[in-house]
Amino acid sequence: MSVECELKLGASTAVILDPRTTLGAHRTTVDCLYIAGGSMFLMAIFLLYKLVRQNLLSDTLFLLFFILSALGWILMGLAGDFLVAGENWATKVAKVLITLSWAFLLLNCCCVLEGDLLQKGARNVMWVSTIFVVGLSLAASAAKLGEDLQGIMFFATMLSWSCTMGWAVAHHFVKVEDQEYCMKAFFSFVAGAGTLTAAILEPLCGYAGHSNCYEECFGTPGVHVLIWLVPTLGSYMGLCFCHHCCPDKAVMPPIFCGRTTLDPTPPPDPPKPPEPEPPEPVPCVV
Repeated sequence: MSVECELKLGASTAVILDPRTTLGAHRTTVDCLYIAGGSMFLMAIFLLYKLVRQNLLSDTLFLLFFILSALGWILMGLAGDFLVAGENWATKVAKVLITLSWAFLLLNCCCVLEGDLLQKGARNVMWVSTIFVVGLSLAASAAKLGEDLQGIMFFATMLSWSCTMGWAVAHHFVKVEDQEYCMKAFFSFVAGAGTLTAAILEPLCGYAGHSNCYEECFGTPGVHVLIWLVPTLGSYMGLCFCHHCCPDKAVMPPIFCGRTTLDPTPPPDPPKPPEPEPPEPVPCVV
């Protein structure tokens, strides 16, 4: 049975259907999820062309980030269109995909620091912390945590700000005038700020807000997802542009891969030894 909710918007009154019994009740939320997923697919196609040309490890990790993010948010939108609100198989799979996408971007940041930037002890702490954060995020994303989108938004914030820390550390250790690491740290921080805002407002303007007719929400239901969409698209486009101009010099640790360099260019040939001089002619003695 659908429970209607009358919401006053200025001089007019809008009737909001219960999202837990009605498909697609929050049209703003579903549309924003589709826009986010479609935009990330376009960025993935843009990076795929670059990957074919250069074949760098960072290209692969960035491409996985955008593809998995796109699949996750589009699947979340499809769940809002064809399934009622609440935990279901589609939302659980979508949350795992979104968490994995940020995990690959965090892996890229760790591989940036894997080179000569960190000492051995700091490297061990970095990898242990990364495995713990990613494992905790995956386990919590698969379980029911928070109200609908709240849990995944909180953990996306944690992972994106972990990337911010990784790029900031790389910028500190690389004593150059280029600002690519600093810019990537800024964009990942903005992305985390957007997801944190959506997580805080989810119980007020999300599906759970229907129980009290969105009394504490400052706008229409789903407006928090619209607020999340703006910094998300801006930061993701910034990351895509920065990576296209200045790809990360990432190095996989030897425990995962025997390669220790990301440069696809083969090393130069060793110098050839000088050719021996011809022997001097022996004078003929008569």
